[in-house]
Formats: sequence, C-alpha cells, structure tokens
Amino acid sequence: KVAFANEIGRLGKSLGIDSRRVMGLLCEDTRLNLSPYYLSPGNPFGGSCLPKDVRALTHHSRVSGLHLPLLESLIPSNERHLQNLLGLILALALTLLSGGLALTGAWRRDARLMAVAPPAALGQFALVAFAFGCLIASFVANDFSVALVATHSNLELPLPFRVAASWGSHEGSMLLWVLMMAGWTAAVAMLSAQLPATLRARVLGTMGLVSSGFLLFLLFTSNPFLRLVPAAPEGRDLNPLLQDPGMVIHPPMLYMGYVGF
Repeated sequence: KVAFANEIGRLGKSLGIDSRRVMGLLCEDTRLNLSPYYLSPGNPFGGSCLPKDVRALTHHSRVSGLHLPLLESLIPSNERHLQNLLGLILALALTLLSGGLALTGAWRRDARLMAVAPPAALGQFALVAFAFGCLIASFVANDFSVALVATHSNLELPLPFRVAASWGSHEGSMLLWVLMMAGWTAAVAMLSAQLPATLRARVLGTMGLVSSGFLLFLLFTSNPFLRLVPAAPEGRDLNPLLQDPGMVIHPPMLYMGYVGF
C-alpha cells in the first residue's frame, strides 16, 4: 500500500496532478478499493479496463522519465501467473469436455463421442505434466517470486531436495496427486483398446470428471503458483523431516499406489 501510494504520488507530481486528491478519490470506493475483495490469492486478473489502466500509468511514467518498480511489475507478474496456470486451466476444460462427451456417447451409443475420450486423456496428462514441470523448474531456478518456492526452499538447499520440495507442501502434493491421476488415466486410454467401446468410454469419462474435481480444488483453493510481488530475496526452508534421500522418491511412489489402486 505504501509503495503504491508513493508511486502514484511521484507520477502525479510529474504530471502536475494533486496526487493526494487522486488517492482520496480512490479511497472513496469502499466496495472494491478498500475491501478484501481483491486481496484473496487466486487467478490472474483479466478483462480490458485494468490492464489498459496499468499500461497507461506505466506509459506516462516512462514518458516522464520515472521508474515505478511496483506498477511496472504488475503486468509481467500477472502474465507469469497466467502462464503457470495455463496448463491446469486447459486440463480442466479438457477433462470436463471429454468426460461429458464420453459419458454421453456411451449412453447414446455414439462412436464419435466415445472416440474423444482416449486422445483427451493423453492431452490431459500432457497439460498437467507441463504444469508440474513449471513448478519443478521454479524450485530448481530458485524463483522466489512464486510463494510456494519462497516458503519451502532456499538458495542453500541441495538440488535433489529442491525437486522434492515441489511436492513438500499441501499445494504441491495436490498437484502431484492430479499428475498421478492424469498418468493413470492416460495409461488406461493407451492399454484399454480391447475393452468394449462403451465400457472404455464410461471408465475414461468417469476418471476425467474425477480429475476435474481435483483440478477445480487446485485452481480455486490450493493454487501452487501464487506470486509474490516483489519477489523474496531468499526463501525459508523445506521441512527438515522431508530433507532425506528417501523422501525424494517416497511420495511419488506412494501417490502412484494411492491413486492407481
């Protein structure tokens, strides 16, 4: 809040505007501006108005020769947040669509609808794997602009434990769970060609809809890609109980059994 007000103050001064009056007008909106409405971590912002306004402010700051780090970081941070979530969002759309089409096709004995299920299962696995790869890459690169990395890793943590830290939290373990579900769904899609088409479609459709529930939970309550603006200079640490070589392989193997059987 302090940094935002001061940057608006510097920009207003350079434009000959009373910045105290600007902030006064801003604070008169108690429904959105002075409320917890935008203070709940979750999905990136979108639409046309807010991005346009932010770009206009940063354009005026550049024209005026000002450097406003907080305002200038908003669009890149939001785009990074969107990129990390993109795999999960597309996977969710794919599971809902394929699950509905597969089950409808099985009910109506429609071969064209049932044929959607196997490639959709493979696509779901690829998208979730991409999202999980982004999370691991954030830990490996010590990207402390990701809140999960900042709270579960640090610069001194050895590489194997940084990789393991990607599932060493509630959010990361839920993403690992979804990855295992997507992996088993893809395995069923590849190895079930000998099953009757209706049974195969019902199995894949049901697995897809179950996965969609976990994806909704991830996106709206346990987002692993929440951002820190500005990024933390250093992270905290991984739970000492998880800093053991066995814990690098134990959770994936355990989840593989939990989810698969």
